Amino acid sequence: MVDASLGAIKHLKLDMVKRKRRQLTPEFKADAVKLVRAGGRSIAQTARDLDLTGTALREWVRWAEIEAGEGPPGVFSQAECEESVRLRRENRRRQMQSADIVGRHRRKFSHRIP
Repeated sequence: MVDASLGAIKHLKLDMVKRKRRQLTPEFKADAVKLVRAGGRSIAQTARDLDLTGTALREWVRWAEIEAGEGPPGVFSQAECEESVRLRRENRRRQMQSADIVGRHRRKFSHRIP
């Protein structure tokens, strides 16, 4: 009985051949998302038709919803994340400029403080 189950496990391992990783273009991903949104077929069916994993396609649909502003509250789009990074850099630069100005001012007038 044990031998039969080991044979089944070996058989399953042979069936689970690792798929070679593909580089898919943003256009392909966008088209796949459009097919899902057009309706009529589930994400799983569309993924099978396009030889994708359901997980990958589901993730693309989720990110497309976020980018369209339809995502869950508190999740930021790519544009919002980029703007946040830009604003933080600008804020850090201005803080450094301000500290530099204050430091120069203190050095310049430090001899006048009793």
